[in-house]
Amino acid sequence: TPLSEAMLHALVGLMLEPYGGTARQLRIVGFAEAREEPEVAQLRADAVRVWLLERGVPEELLALEVVVDAPRGSRRTELHLLGEQGNTTAVREKAEELMRRVMPTDADVAAF
Repeated sequence: TPLSEAMLHALVGLMLEPYGGTARQLRIVGFAEAREEPEVAQLRADAVRVWLLERGVPEELLALEVVVDAPRGSRRTELHLLGEQGNTTAVREKAEELMRRVMPTDADVAAF
């Protein structure tokens, strides 16, 4: 969807910020339901990884994980923004700011 792609582009910008360093990492988790072939989880994670690499995110900032035999309704890929120990609060705050810009809440809209 356009909103999902906008969020991904904003995440790419965050991953490419020069002061982030290699301490910042993005974990990509692909899921496959129990009724799906296990390889589907890897395909989902790989698709996101390739998309990010094509947009300039360095390979060393990406970590992949797969979850197979997940419950029904688990056809998805999750992204987890990670930071170095002691810096996770700053990374979380930056991610929350990013989400507010992409998906403002009613309170954010009222503030304008």
